[in-house]
Amino acid sequence: MRNNLVKFFDRGLFLFLCLMLAYATFAIAGAEISFGFAFLFFILKKITQRASWKKIIPWTKLNLPIFCFLAACLISSIISIEPGKSFYALIAKTLEYVIIYFLFVECVGVNKERFNLILILLFVSCGLSVIDGFFQQVHGVDFMRLHPLVNNWLTAGFKYYNDFAAYLILILLPILGAFFYKKIKLPIRFFAILPLTILTAACLALTYSRGAWVGFLVGFVLLFIGIFIYSATPKQRIYLPILIIAFCAIVAFIAPPAMKQRAMSIFQLDSAGRLGKNGLWMQAITLVKYKVFLGQGLGVYRSISNGTYAHNCYLQMLTEIGIVGLLCFLWILGRLFRLGIENFKKSRDSLLLGLLAGIIAFSVHSFFDTNLYSVQLSILFWAILGITSCRLQATSCK
Repeated sequence: MRNNLVKFFDRGLFLFLCLMLAYATFAIAGAEISFGFAFLFFILKKITQRASWKKIIPWTKLNLPIFCFLAACLISSIISIEPGKSFYALIAKTLEYVIIYFLFVECVGVNKERFNLILILLFVSCGLSVIDGFFQQVHGVDFMRLHPLVNNWLTAGFKYYNDFAAYLILILLPILGAFFYKKIKLPIRFFAILPLTILTAACLALTYSRGAWVGFLVGFVLLFIGIFIYSATPKQRIYLPILIIAFCAIVAFIAPPAMKQRAMSIFQLDSAGRLGKNGLWMQAITLVKYKVFLGQGLGVYRSISNGTYAHNCYLQMLTEIGIVGLLCFLWILGRLFRLGIENFKKSRDSLLLGLLAGIIAFSVHSFFDTNLYSVQLSILFWAILGITSCRLQATSCK
């Protein structure tokens, strides 16, 4: 009886995590409700198992840096200039995102079937968002949320074009990793994954998000180098560079003048109000000076910056939770990346490399925008972090 209940709660947990991922691209309320039910099923599962305190939270190699990050956020909230706002941000946002990571580790783990289902769900959701983006391009509004174009740039089910672009690079690189995954049958790779890759890349271009383009380029270089050195056959090492060069030449030829001009202005950060004496980044650097080590308080940035964001997640983190909190967060990313690369060199698993490349691309884009302060993107980011950790464990067991 108890085992049947555990299985029931475990399946419920998995179901609501899937719903959370599906809703995250267009309905924040749906994603939050799904998270609530997933967390409830997790608690019921642990109670039914009569798990000891040590076994409530699943163990991963990222636990230590994650707990240190939470501790830094807690200390920052205690000494915050606005403790109420900081504790709300800690409980309702930061803690929720960390719980999402552990929920995925708990219910997916090394289960190959569940990992594959999650990956298919992510790809299908991406495909629907891409269709929504092209619908928006033609009709002026998307069909999911009726969001209008912003400066004629795509947003799909997201509020801002930069958010949509951040989502696309987070998923596009795992899609590319799946294309090079040899265990997937060739017809599926060429007639399903390849068209999805091309359409998603086209959608990314039409967001006109320069930071996302830079992030994607960094992630793509990582993916290409890894596959070229460790996974490609001798023939593939010849034609892959040729195909990439040809593709870049075609894109450069067919890209509209506005897109070319946008690409040429990538490093003109002053045009976006980030640099300069009164720029957003300089404002953040000025605010950092007051509390360098532990920060002004989690979630208080807009209160001390006249309602603006830093448009640089790391500078904003530095202001809110100090250098201690920022280093803990970078420790999470650094440790995952190091372990992932070490694992890939042995397993040559392109799915793992694609997930890592997506996280790196998203992290680079976060240097130019507010990705980690978006509820939609944070849910997706920590979910992908959990899924990547599961893949890391699964490939380590082989």
